[in-house]
Amino acid sequence: MPCRKEIQKLKIALTTDCVLNCRHCRINKNSGLTLPFSYAERGIRLLIDSSGNQKRLELYGGEPFLKMELLEKAVEFAAKYSAEQKKSLSLSIATNGLVIDEKKIDFIKKYKINLSISVSGSKENHDSCRIFPNGRGSWEALEPKIALMLKKLDPYSIVALECVAPDGAARLFEDLKSLAGKGFMVINIECVHGMEWSADQLQSLADSISLFSKYLFEEIRKGNFIIPEPFIEFFRVGGSEAPIFCPMYRDLEMYPDGILSFYPFAFIDYSESKDIVKIGSAIDGFIEKYDGCIQNKDETMCSNCVSSYYRIPGLSSGAEAYSLRTALLKRLFFEALKLSKKEEKFKEYVMFLAKLKKQEYNSYAEAR
Repeated sequence: MPCRKEIQKLKIALTTDCVLNCRHCRINKNSGLTLPFSYAERGIRLLIDSSGNQKRLELYGGEPFLKMELLEKAVEFAAKYSAEQKKSLSLSIATNGLVIDEKKIDFIKKYKINLSISVSGSKENHDSCRIFPNGRGSWEALEPKIALMLKKLDPYSIVALECVAPDGAARLFEDLKSLAGKGFMVINIECVHGMEWSADQLQSLADSISLFSKYLFEEIRKGNFIIPEPFIEFFRVGGSEAPIFCPMYRDLEMYPDGILSFYPFAFIDYSESKDIVKIGSAIDGFIEKYDGCIQNKDETMCSNCVSSYYRIPGLSSGAEAYSLRTALLKRLFFEALKLSKKEEKFKEYVMFLAKLKKQEYNSYAEAR
C-alpha cells in the first residue's frame, strides 16, 4: 500500500495482551488481539517507503514484550528494510517494564532500541493507577526491573513516561522530580485522553511544569543533564512546529487488527469507536479521503479535515492538555537555547542534545 505522503513516525500496537489493567488505559485486555506479522511488515514498508530520510518506529501494546517472537521479527525486518532503502531509523518500544529480563535487554542493546517505561514518580501515584487485574499495585514488582534496566542500559536510551491524568496534575512536579532522583535522565509527560480536563486541572498542569522548569535549570547548572524527551524532537526540527501539519506525518497508528488511525489506541473505547477512527487498514490501504489529499505546512489548509476527524468526546480535552504541555516545554527549550549563548553549562547541554539526536537514528547497515 504505497503512500504519496511523508510519514515520519508510525506507532504499531502489537497486542492487546498485558499483565496490568491500568485505570487510564481503555484497551480491552481480554479481546485477544495480536497483530499478524504480515500486517506489521506492511506498516513498516509504508513508513520507510514514504518520502523523507529519517523514520521513527514505535512499538507498543498492550505489553509488546509478551509477544517476543512477533516483536523480534518486526524489529529485525524494520532494521534490515531501512538499511536496504538507505533510510535512518529510530526504534522505540513502550513497555510497563514488568516482563523485562536479561535476555530481553540483550535484544534491546543489539538493535539500539530506546525504551519508554510507563512509571509514576512515587509508589502512591504509581499504585493508584498501574494495577494488576486483581487490583494490586505494581510498584514493588517494577522497582527491581528499573534497577536492572538502569544498570544494564544507557540511561539516556530509557524514557520515564509519566502518564498524568487530570486529577494527578497537581502532583506532577513531585513525580517528575522523584523520577530524576531515581536515575531517569530522560523524562516525558503523557496527558491522558478520554477524560475531561477542567480549567483548574489545566492550570495545575501548567504550574507543575513551571516548577519543573526551575528544577531542570538548577540541575543543568550543576552539570546534571536531565532531558525532557520533547527537547530532542524540538532540536531535530529547530524548535518549530512539525514540518508538515498533516497528522499522517506524526500521528499514524496501526492497531492490533491492522486498522490504521490517528487516535491513540490506548485511549479510545475501541468497540464503539473503531468505525469513527478508521482511516484505512493494512489490507486495503488508506480510504480515499486520506489517500488523495495533499500534505501542507499551513495549518489552516488542514483545519477542516482535522476538526472533522478528532471528534470523540474527551479526547479533544486531552489534546488540549497535551498541546499546553507541548507549548510550555517548547518555551522552556527556547530558553535553554538562549542561555546556551551566555552560560557554559547550557552550551554543553545543547551540544549533548545534538549528540543524543544523532544517536537516536541508526543506519542498521550491519543488520543486512
